Amino acid sequence: MNNTDMIKYLERIIKLEIKCNEQKGLMKAIQVSKKNLKPPKEEKLLYEDFDYNRTLLENLGLGLAAFVVIAIVLLIISGVIYVIRFMFGNASFPKLFFLISNITSFIIIVILSIHFTEDTKIEREKNYKKNLTIRTNNNEITQAYKNKIQRCDNEYSNIKQEYDNTQSVLLKYYNIGIIYPKYRNLFCIGLIYEYYNSGICDTLIGPYGAYAKVEQDLKYYKVSDQLDRMESGINTIVGILNNMELKQSMIYNAIIKADHNIAVMSDTINSNLKKITGKIDEVNHHLTSTEYTNKINKMNIELLRDIEIYKHLK
Repeated sequence: MNNTDMIKYLERIIKLEIKCNEQKGLMKAIQVSKKNLKPPKEEKLLYEDFDYNRTLLENLGLGLAAFVVIAIVLLIISGVIYVIRFMFGNASFPKLFFLISNITSFIIIVILSIHFTEDTKIEREKNYKKNLTIRTNNNEITQAYKNKIQRCDNEYSNIKQEYDNTQSVLLKYYNIGIIYPKYRNLFCIGLIYEYYNSGICDTLIGPYGAYAKVEQDLKYYKVSDQLDRMESGINTIVGILNNMELKQSMIYNAIIKADHNIAVMSDTINSNLKKITGKIDEVNHHLTSTEYTNKINKMNIELLRDIEIYKHLK
């Protein structure tokens, strides 16, 4: 494979590696957004509700029970009065007091029962309407929370599906067998690309080949022990490239752009999450990541089509 074809091959691998890392960053950002969603605090219902309203007949029944108790108390009081009168020589029972007291009590209880029935009915009807509003609002915010959780899951699933596709295309490029397995990572591929693109190397193997140069740089900059950490995030790679004074390299610029894409997409997803209400149709339609994944899918299709070229150039 000549230098021009090797550079194009490496460019495609770098593009796939960057997009894989970008999509992993987006999935992580979505998981953080989902974690930051707090369950809503529902407003408490009013205690008195129209559902528990008593009828006039029920209130009169309670009033009658109260009247019996009052009558017994009045009877006891009348008895005490009778005893006192008896002690003073007047043994007559206070019938008039007992009769008037009971009649008065009965009238008062009936009036209170009617008033209580009408008054509480009005009050409880108001409470029922207020509770109906509270229930509606509670259902709305609860459903909105569920929709936001589901939306995060859908966004994550959408990106994860395209991430798996991108990974599959990347593996197909690696499995052609042009690059040794040891150097099949974003950092090493980026270095090899820089060596070829700058003319430092024109072959992979040999004492002056790209592999030897990679090993030399890894040893010189003491980054061999950091390669494992590079798999967990591209920030480590940025730090090493800064140390190696490769801030103007293709891989450096691609990583910075990927970080920017992650930030923009994450902010857009979070902004759209705030707009989601309790409507069910907001869960699946108009996913923020759809346009992004469509572009990635188009890129994967194009790169997958080109892979046959490099199989023959191997």
